[in-house]
Amino acid sequence: QLTQASIHVDVLAEVLQEDDADSFDLLAYLAYDKPLRTRTERALAFRQRETTWLDRQTVEAREVILALLNKYELGGLQEMTNPGVFRVSPFREMGEVRGVINRFGDVQTLRQALSELQQRLYAA
Repeated sequence: QLTQASIHVDVLAEVLQEDDADSFDLLAYLAYDKPLRTRTERALAFRQRETTWLDRQTVEAREVILALLNKYELGGLQEMTNPGVFRVSPFREMGEVRGVINRFGDVQTLRQALSELQQRLYAA
């Protein structure tokens, strides 16, 4: 909807020289004067806050989650949620989409974990 209104968050980030900020955080900063967090800061906060949740995952699933978090740090939410992400390293070495699904047991469990990852990433 923002793009339809000719508001491009990536352009705002570039103008403000905040390319390493998440779109959500950039908009919260501009609209509500919230502190501006980088994607690295948000990912670090997630890792510190969500140790219990991460520990409940299998080792194989946790590897996927942490690799997705690394993708988020590099390119934002779009990078992490793009289905094509499973075709590149390190997911290629895990067996791409099929291998990632197997690490979670089934596609529904993978979807649930990805949804929960996003919710927990943006919590507080």
